[in-house]
Amino acid sequence: MIYNLSVSAPKDTTQFLPASETVQVVAGDLSRLLLTFPDGCVGLVGARVKANERVIFPTNADQWFVNNNFTFDFEERLTIDGDGLRFTLEVYNEDAVYEHTVYMQMVILPPARTLLSDLLAMTPGAGAGDLAGLVVDG
Repeated sequence: MIYNLSVSAPKDTTQFLPASETVQVVAGDLSRLLLTFPDGCVGLVGARVKANERVIFPTNADQWFVNNNFTFDFEERLTIDGDGLRFTLEVYNEDAVYEHTVYMQMVILPPARTLLSDLLAMTPGAGAGDLAGLVVDG
């Protein structure tokens, strides 16, 4: 699944009260995240991504990504369990004249399957103990 989110930050939006949008994602594996700063941001716009309430991009939570006419493209392996997570894109804008928009796309793959879970699913009533002697050549 691909999730798309954009945040428009009005002029003079501070880091202490950033503009933000949130999306709830399903369980799976976050495999890729793109964060796009269109031309015109000229180093006056910053963005960061939270999972629930914790800053995860950038890793050092006291920092922000800042750029102009550039897309950060992260290949990730973040497993999202259970009911999923809320991802929030926060954006500040130090431009005193113009509003700016930052764009985020996330690719969430279906939950990883394992050989053992596939074998158990194909064997009605089987448990892990029932497969103790199984050897799989690969």
